Amino acid sequence: MAASEQTLNKIHEFFAKYLLELMTEPDADGNPPRLTAAEMGVITKFLKDNNISFVGGDEDDGEIEEFRRRAKEAATRGGFTRQDIEESIEGLSFREH
Repeated sequence: MAASEQTLNKIHEFFAKYLLELMTEPDADGNPPRLTAAEMGVITKFLKDNNISFVGGDEDDGEIEEFRRRAKEAATRGGFTRQDIEESIEGLSFREH
């Protein structure tokens, strides 16, 4: 049995909100979130699959650059190669208005 479009939209919205919270909510001590390389991969794929692209010049550019920096650190800690990291950074260049 196939899910209705309404049900799929709810799942999509829930997942998008979950990923946003994962990226933005501080931990119990108030520290910025520390994402794993696997989590970054899921986020990158979600953005690409939804044709979300980045356009510079917005007020949140600093936050996006900080997110990219943390993503690179997580990938390095995870043992990913330089090519893996560069491809992830490219994937994080997606956002659409």
